[in-house]
Amino acid sequence: MAEFLSGAIVVIAMMAIVFYSLYILWAEQGLPAVSVLLPVDDDTPVELLLQRTLLRLDQLSGRGVCRVILLNLGSEPQTERRLELLQRDHPYLLVTGPAELGELLFNR
Repeated sequence: MAEFLSGAIVVIAMMAIVFYSLYILWAEQGLPAVSVLLPVDDDTPVELLLQRTLLRLDQLSGRGVCRVILLNLGSEPQTERRLELLQRDHPYLLVTGPAELGELLFNR
């Protein structure tokens, strides 16, 4: 039971950090009101994930996605390179890593 509670606390804390990070990105950097944070790692099929996310959000919002934030959790150099290429091709993408999110949180 203690392991479950400690795991739940960690998950809640991480979600709080993510939502606070999105607030900072939106409020201080002028990101559009419709933003999506997608965590990706080395095994994530990013192109398919983006395609499905954009399609679903277009259906829900009716106005399209203004910004998609890819949180790079991968450790492989090719993952970072692939995300950089995607960011160059799609202006609505913002690629960031956990360290950059931390900087946004604590260096206001």
